[in-house]
Amino acid sequence: MAITPEPAPVFVRVHTRVKNEKARPEAVWKQPRKWANFALVFDCETTTDLNQNLTFLWWRFCELKDGVYVSQQEGVVYGDDLDKEAVGLIREHAASEKADVEEGCPETIRVQSRTQFVNREFWKAIRLGAVIVCFNAPFDLSRLGLEYR
Repeated sequence: MAITPEPAPVFVRVHTRVKNEKARPEAVWKQPRKWANFALVFDCETTTDLNQNLTFLWWRFCELKDGVYVSQQEGVVYGDDLDKEAVGLIREHAASEKADVEEGCPETIRVQSRTQFVNREFWKAIRLGAVIVCFNAPFDLSRLGLEYR
């Protein structure tokens, strides 16, 4: 039995314009912003076993100023299940350093658990429309999540 091709209807949506018609001011499209006003940048460090659980991550929240992202806040996040001794070392290191931020911004390096970071800085950045920058995004983002549905 031979298969006979049949014509199929094709529907195309197009935007038409009358030839030589001048554009009305309200019909002029505005160029969208090329860059987000804010950026949340972070990188995770994990255990070396097969689970690769989060040990800590370092983050910066930046604002776009004159075409350059300028650090406004800096912090370190420890894994929720990290032992107290390791958390103590992270806190000690953060207290001994100053954040590399724009003048007038807090120079204290924030120290938080993974849960606190996700519930505060991460969601705040998303609500602000910040670009989220990771050095290996699928992996780093998966270290922040605890479950999925």
